[in-house]
Amino acid sequence: MITKINTNIFVDVKDEDQAEQACHTISTGLREQMSQFPDGEVIFTQVKNWDKPAQPELEELGLVE
Repeated sequence: MITKINTNIFVDVKDEDQAEQACHTISTGLREQMSQFPDGEVIFTQVKNWDKPAQPELEELGLVE
């Protein structure tokens, strides 16, 4: 059975370049870490893009400083 795992990761970055770098780093890290997952084989990972979350979402998650 193939399953798709959905996740949201919030990263505090300085600018769009760092946001792009974060996407690449997370994608690479996922592949490396999941290669150690003993109960299945990771066949594909993808970090599509990044966006700015809406203020209400940040407040709901307690991420507003």
